[in-house]
This record gives sequence, structure tokens and C-alpha cells, in this order.
Amino acid sequence: MIAIRRVLSMVEKYPKAIALTCNHQHTTYEELGRQIHSAALFLRKEGIKENHRVALILPNLPQFPVFFYACESIGAIAVMIHPLTIGSKMKLLCDQSRIDLAVMTDILYPKYRQALKGRRVVLVDGKDALPKSIRSLHFLLPSILTIGTLRYRYQESQGSIEVAQDPQPFILFSSGTQGLNKGIRLRHDTLDALCDQLTRIIDPVPTQDSMFAILPFFHGFGLGISMHTVLALGGRCILIPRLARNTIVPEFLKEKPTYIAAVPQLLRLFLKDPRMHTADLSFVKNVFCGGEATPKKLIEEFNELLRNGHSQAVVQVGYGCTETLTAVCVSDGMADGCGKAFAGNEIIVVDEHGNRCADEQAGEILIHGPILMDGYDGLRDADPFVSMDGKRYFRSADIGKIDANGNLVVLYRRDHLLKINGYFVDPHEIEDAVLSLPDIKEAIALQDEEGRLCLIVSVKQHKRQEDIKKEITGPLETLDRWYRPKRILLIHEFPKNEMKKTDRNALKRLINSRPNGLLAEWSL
Repeated sequence: MIAIRRVLSMVEKYPKAIALTCNHQHTTYEELGRQIHSAALFLRKEGIKENHRVALILPNLPQFPVFFYACESIGAIAVMIHPLTIGSKMKLLCDQSRIDLAVMTDILYPKYRQALKGRRVVLVDGKDALPKSIRSLHFLLPSILTIGTLRYRYQESQGSIEVAQDPQPFILFSSGTQGLNKGIRLRHDTLDALCDQLTRIIDPVPTQDSMFAILPFFHGFGLGISMHTVLALGGRCILIPRLARNTIVPEFLKEKPTYIAAVPQLLRLFLKDPRMHTADLSFVKNVFCGGEATPKKLIEEFNELLRNGHSQAVVQVGYGCTETLTAVCVSDGMADGCGKAFAGNEIIVVDEHGNRCADEQAGEILIHGPILMDGYDGLRDADPFVSMDGKRYFRSADIGKIDANGNLVVLYRRDHLLKINGYFVDPHEIEDAVLSLPDIKEAIALQDEEGRLCLIVSVKQHKRQEDIKKEITGPLETLDRWYRPKRILLIHEFPKNEMKKTDRNALKRLINSRPNGLLAEWSL
């Protein structure tokens, strides 16, 4: 069953149940089905046909699932682009993806008018993405319309949705933590495969369970877990269109979602808010975290928050990548690592010669299963797959191991391994040495342009610099000589990219430019 048929089956089964909640406004499954039909007819009227490409430049608003499933129903290729991408990059991604039509909110269009010049643009109502204090000014926005743009409005229509017999793929972009964002072609049945896999590890109750949909739908984690799996199982998506610290926690406590899917930065945001530490959290059934390395100390702190709030949930860490849609395994929360592969997936670890590694032996992580991408969009020479035993595996470029209990343990990315004075250095050994300290929030080891080993550290609270230096220096001096950083840099906050992951490129620029924003720098 392709993705939209699964959602439409929920429309028929639970028509009056709530599918979407956004700023306390509800959309039932029946209304969602009608809106998908209306959007599909609109796209056809505008000449969008099979294989045409429609950019969805949208935050987590109701229009996102509406237009995503509308594209699938008519055989168009939905291309997901971050709605706050800088203008020059927006133009590059649209050119790279050969966009036929772009759908975005009217409130963002003025910012991207030049980047989208010469393209057909459809504007949807974006007032729900505005801060509440200025939402009433939304009526002023129609004046921004220019030649070449259309305004979409829902129109009641008769009949049922005709689903294309040969659905086209959709395109997500890699998060770009290491450089250029690559377009990744995924089939809609990968969404259903993920949904089937997740039902084996969760116990969803249709029409009652809900997801705090704070992860953006333009990325695989949000699209696969926070949106499609929820709608395909008759749950409710609580849409969070803006990552605003002053509204996220009140929204969370008011709506009481039973599921949370988050990246580490979002767990930190919850922990910082004193309201979370006195709230009843008994409604939380599962908490999934991934997207980047999740420090053990962060897991322990969030688990304590859940326990104090009378929740039975624990943080369950997953592993995956955009090339596999999202997670391919998840821990049970009781042990270290990322758990065992979901049903239908296979995870193996191989050495540099392509031979399978023994338990506890580190090597490259390979992934096989129904969730694999078709390939990179427009990059015909890029082939990240390898065949083994008649199966097609994706080469992740991540280094990990399978422990004695069969759980995957991710160690580091292969391209994160450092070579210092002829020695290979695992940066995680250095980072782990200080992450166990109570005042340390984040730590990353990198090389500067002169080849020196650097450790960048952010702290939780203000302390005397001399005390911080002493606290950090102690465990570093116990490391092997070639593991000891030549430069230690203290900063307020780690820079984050559009997906709220640590921006390693920005950190590299920081250590090479020596900006005034450094709190302190010293050497061992």
C-alpha cells in the first residue's frame, strides 16, 4: 500500500477523529481527505502532471501534509526544502532539483522573491507560523503578490481522490553538516515500510495517541516518524511551525502528546525550562532521539525529568540517515547503543576489505532493507551501495560495532577520524573525557588549518574561567599524549544548522578565525 492510500484508509475509518492540531485549531481526518483532494485538483489545474516537480518550502503547517499527499496522488515529485534557507541557497536547490512549481507561505515570499524569480509560485496562508502577537496583521500580506504567483485557497469538491498508478519518488535533502546538501530520492513505500516497522516497537492507540511534531517535515526524521507514521495509524499530529522557546513548553504541556521525536538540542531546550521540572508528564509514552550523537549525560538528565514527572518513558536513541529515510534501529532505553535493526532491515559491520567484523570489532556500518533510497538526485556517478550475498547495502560512512548483545553502537563518522602527527585519533575519546563533567554541555574535537588538535567546549552555566579550565584540563591530561588537544576553546553555545544539529563547518571556521566571541582559549 502506498503512503496516501494508508492515510485515506484512516480518513474512511476515523473521519471525525482529529488528524492535525496547529495553534489549537483542529483538522479532522475527513477534512484532511477533502483538503488533499482540493490541493490535487488545484495542482492539476495548474498543469502539474506526472514527473513534474513541486517544491514544498513549508514549515510544519497543515498545508505540508496536504500538498505532500496531493503530489503523491497525481504522480508529481515533491521536493522538500527548508523554508528558512538563505536566498542564494534556495535558488541553487530549486535549480539543482529542476522545480516546476514552488509552494510556500505568503509570509515568507517577500524574503525569497528574488531567489524564486522566473518560477511559478503558489502561496498558502502562513499566519499560523507567525508569532501570536502579530498574527492579526496577516491581512496586510495579499499586497505582496506579484506576477507569476498564485494564491491557493481550499475549494470544496465532489468525488474521491484518484491516486496515480505509478507513484513517483519524493526528494529530501541531506542535512549538509559536512558540506553540500545532496538530493535523495525515496519511494513512498519506504514511508509505509517504516510505519510497519515502528508498529512492532510501539503500541499506538488510534484516535487517542498523538505526536509532538516539532521535527521539521522537510527532513526524513520528521516526515517519516512525526508525520506519516502518525497519520497512517490514525493518530494526531500536534504541529509546531515555529521553534520558539517561549511557546514550545506551554504548547507541549497543554496538548499532552503521548510521543516525542527529537534531536538532542530539543531535549536540552526542554531541560532548560523550569516549567518542565514541576509538570505532570505521565501522558508521555515514548521519547525517541536521534539525528546526531546523543550524550549519555543528556539521556540520564532527561530520563530523570521523565521519572520526576511520573512518566514511564525513557529516552530511546535511534540511528539512521536520510538515505534510509530516517531511523533503521532504536534502543529499548535500557542499554547503551542504538538497539537492533527494525524488522526487515539488516545492519552489518565490515572492515576495510569488506569482510564482516566479529562482535565488538569496529568497522563501517552497512544497511539493507525496504527503507533504502533509490539514489542521489542528479548525481549519477555517486554510488554509495555495495552488493553482498545478493543484497544491496548502503554504505553509511559511519564507524560502529555490534556488541555482544547484538546492539549497534555507533562510534564516529569515518570522515571525523583525525590524523595527528601520524597517529589516527578517535575524537570521541577526547570528547567523552570531558562530557562526563557536570558543567560541560557539548564538546567536539577537530583539527585547525595548521593540523593542530583542538577541543571546543560549551558549558551549562557561568563559572570562573579558572575553575572551568582546571575542571576540563584534569581528565584531558590522563589521555595518551597524541590525544591531548593543543588548543582548548571555550564558547557559549555551539552553532546549529537548519536541522538544529551541530554545524561542524561553522566550528571549523571558528577555530581558524579566532573570533572575539571566545570565552577562553588555552593549551595543555
